[in-house]
Amino acid sequence: MMLKNKSNKLLSVWGGWVLNHPFSVLIIVALLTVLAGQYAGSHLSIDTDTQDMVAPNAPFQQNRRHFEKAFAQDLHTLLLVVESDTPELTKAATKRLGRLLNADKTNFDSVYIPSENEFFHQNGLLYLAPTELQAVSTNLSQAQPFIGRISQEPNLTGFFSIFEDALSAKADKQDLPIDLATLIDKVSLALHKSINGENNLLSWEGLIADNKLSGKDGGKGFITVSPKFDYTQIRPAEHAIDSVRKAIAEIQQPDLPEVKVWITGEVGLEDDELVGMSNGTFNACIFSVVLVLVILLVAYRSILFTLATLFTLALGMVFCGAFAAVAVKELNLISVAFAVSNIGLGVEYAIHFCLRYKDNLQHHVNRERAIRSTLISTGPSLLLCAGTTSIGLYAFVPTDYKGVSELGLLAGTSLFICLVVTLTVLPALLRFIPVKVKSEPLATHPFLATLAEKMANYTLHYAKPIAIGTLLISILSIGLVFKVKTDFNPINLRDPNTESVIAFKNLNKNPDTTPMTLTVLAEDAAKAKAMEQKLLSLATVDKTISVFDFVPEQQQDKLATIEDMALILGAQAQEFPALKVDNDPIPGINRLIKAIDQRLLEKKDAHELAALASFKKELQDMLLELDTRQQPSRRLFVEKIQTTLLGTLPDAMNQLLVGMGAKEIALSDLPSDIKDRWLSKEGWYRIQIFPKKDLNDLTN
Repeated sequence: MMLKNKSNKLLSVWGGWVLNHPFSVLIIVALLTVLAGQYAGSHLSIDTDTQDMVAPNAPFQQNRRHFEKAFAQDLHTLLLVVESDTPELTKAATKRLGRLLNADKTNFDSVYIPSENEFFHQNGLLYLAPTELQAVSTNLSQAQPFIGRISQEPNLTGFFSIFEDALSAKADKQDLPIDLATLIDKVSLALHKSINGENNLLSWEGLIADNKLSGKDGGKGFITVSPKFDYTQIRPAEHAIDSVRKAIAEIQQPDLPEVKVWITGEVGLEDDELVGMSNGTFNACIFSVVLVLVILLVAYRSILFTLATLFTLALGMVFCGAFAAVAVKELNLISVAFAVSNIGLGVEYAIHFCLRYKDNLQHHVNRERAIRSTLISTGPSLLLCAGTTSIGLYAFVPTDYKGVSELGLLAGTSLFICLVVTLTVLPALLRFIPVKVKSEPLATHPFLATLAEKMANYTLHYAKPIAIGTLLISILSIGLVFKVKTDFNPINLRDPNTESVIAFKNLNKNPDTTPMTLTVLAEDAAKAKAMEQKLLSLATVDKTISVFDFVPEQQQDKLATIEDMALILGAQAQEFPALKVDNDPIPGINRLIKAIDQRLLEKKDAHELAALASFKKELQDMLLELDTRQQPSRRLFVEKIQTTLLGTLPDAMNQLLVGMGAKEIALSDLPSDIKDRWLSKEGWYRIQIFPKKDLNDLTN
């Protein structure tokens, strides 16, 4: 009782001073607001570095700094994933995109393409498994006659003549690298797409080497880019990412299939998160203000009361910003959300105050007495509400997660700041707002009054069943709580529809490309090798990679196989010739159609018959197109068909031919741009650990 009397007396004195000096109060508050706004504007900033959201002394942060010091080139990077219809086009697009980005020194510090390395070009075959290398050798030996023929006449006529000879020869003399029907199916499909206006390429790496030259990455190209950051902006990597998108548009070629480039990696994920955060925060603020405005207009039925409340809320936000500048100096991606929470929580005090004031006007004709009575009656309850609500927010403070900790501190303290502003500014404003005092209470809409009465009667009449039902639901809820699963995948906290998240999850599906890997640092070679063996024994580990894995196993056997491959190619193992323009492929096409007609009479296999019939139809469609076109359209059409069928052959062959120069590799032979990513200058050995299962699935 004594505490209540003291609080009432204090509020009465405070209210009396505010009401007796409203102009002075508003002027003082206005000056303080200007000072607070200037201080917040000059001292409060937004730190968009997501790493700063965790306390710097956390074990993870300490380990990260250690890793960053040893291998700084792999941190804070964009990962570009290049995809297309064929591995040859993917490689060419990856190389061109990397060259464009590397030339942009304004936005990028470095550009690294793991596969675009002369060392791997020459020695890539040594990294194949013995069985894979033998398969490439077998395919090459079968394809050697074909390669020899096409190298002598590298155009459409030469290409079609090989099919003509194969179809005209006896079955035991067909010199084709793969099954005839299978090859014809692929050629027919490529022809069909090209004739009908689609951009398409036939992959000769797939035909000759069964895509073994592209590794186990699913035919994707990867580029690691170190962008330059501007942490004064909401999106520090915005300019760099815009430059990447511009370069992606430049590498597209109108006469070739589209190349898809996904932007992901650490920086890509953060940028998409920042876009969502900034848009989400802005939209949330606008939505909150509009919703609050509607609620105020409905509750007050007065524009002046609504404006007074919004003005008070705005002042409170300014002072909260000044407190944030003093307390944390920088807002991070999580703590910035305190601004949105303040809109809803801060306006609550003004709503209670104004509604009680309007109710008191029915009992106090004098407005000052009504305001003073409102201050005394609502002040303690509002202070209690602020205290209880802030407890839940302050509970976030003692955590290493800096973003959540600062959010709790700012949101909890802002409740008291908004309360003080409300109890100071709002009474002074209400002092000047004219109010027509009615002798009777404000009329309530009949429907609302009836609804409220029915709800009150319903709860009183069925109090016992409602209590029992509530108890049963509570018990059921307790049981369901234990079935709640924790989603510990941080990727699932992000928008699943963003480009970076989609690409990240797609990479996760392949154990060879998953970005969700662990890293262990070993002090010396012996410990690194021992750690690798220990890690490989774990059931959850698919594989590990260290600098020692870049020294191929069974090199002598593989070099012997590669030497045999070079002997198979003979004089062709130098350089595959560029394609030549075919001025008139029509005679060759007609001869091939005749050979197909003859073979159709002899063949009985349903698959071969269907393949030959489809091939013939596409060749006839090609003749029809040539017949209806005039120069230069006709020449362009021939070039398009030739590019579709043979465009990837020179690159695929030349890549294979370069691999014939493989040499024995020792650890000291590794180029610095490879070695430095796995062995630091301080002597730390990096071991990358790949999971055995798809980590998109929480059960894994």
